[in-house]
Amino acid sequence: MTLLSGIVTTFGLFLLMRALTGIGEGTFYGPSFSLASENIPTKKLTFGTALINSGQAFGQAAGTLLSSFLVLQYNMHWSSPFIIISIPTVLVGLMYLIFVNEKRRLKNLESNNLHSTMYQNSNNELIKIDVKALFNKNLILTYLLLFASIYGQIAMLTWLPQFLITDRGISGASVGWIASIVPFASIPSSLIFARINDKLSNPKLLLYILIPIAALALMIGMSINSYPVLIIALLVYGFTGKMAIDPILLYTVNKNAKANQLSTTLGVYNFFGMIASILAPYLTGVFIDLTGSMVIGFYFSAILLILGLVGFSFVKYEK
Repeated sequence: MTLLSGIVTTFGLFLLMRALTGIGEGTFYGPSFSLASENIPTKKLTFGTALINSGQAFGQAAGTLLSSFLVLQYNMHWSSPFIIISIPTVLVGLMYLIFVNEKRRLKNLESNNLHSTMYQNSNNELIKIDVKALFNKNLILTYLLLFASIYGQIAMLTWLPQFLITDRGISGASVGWIASIVPFASIPSSLIFARINDKLSNPKLLLYILIPIAALALMIGMSINSYPVLIIALLVYGFTGKMAIDPILLYTVNKNAKANQLSTTLGVYNFFGMIASILAPYLTGVFIDLTGSMVIGFYFSAILLILGLVGFSFVKYEK
């Protein structure tokens, strides 16, 4: 679908292809992290999740740089990045089909008595979903904090290049390099804080530190018209923002989800993130239309982060 997005000639077909791409992305998240949870030791769960999740940061950085170089710097057609990105996407999908042996995976889990409640139905009948367990208090508050963190990340991802061009007078490949600071900075930080969480098993402490810093960096970087301040703020936001806290939130989901519907719980978790991904670009555009400035949209993202943290403070972990 990513390849077809770059080939279609009408805007309507482009939107259709992007919608189909979204369907594929939405169905990937829950099963993939459920599979990861089955294979990562509990004492290294946050770090392992962060390691996998760092691929998202690499992808965002690579996509931003590729687009800025090909389209802004060399004036190539807007479809070029879509066509190029589709190649590794297809290759990774083929690798998954070839190397992930489902029957062997289930056999290993049963022999090790891991997540045994997931395999109680030998006739492969559809297990009834416990909706109440999907929306217990801890999970709801985790979903809301995820919504807030992804809202800020997507607002940054979609509007930062335009902000750099119109508000800061930056152009060409420099836009891509500056916009990619956030995902690049998030890669080491997510691994560092994930490792700390595995050692301390105290997600709240880390989030109480990371989220206020991320919100403050977002507000300062967007409001002060200074190139050095902007770079430092983006580095700090990348180091403490969505990518850094995502493995900690996934740790919380794993601790609070029922074993026999972990993948479904992760799917609901991803659903809240996708709702934020839809609303963030649109609402930021609305703020621009109403105020004539992008800064208000970024302020709103920072406020959402703080509100999400306040809600998450009511999450309780079993000792």
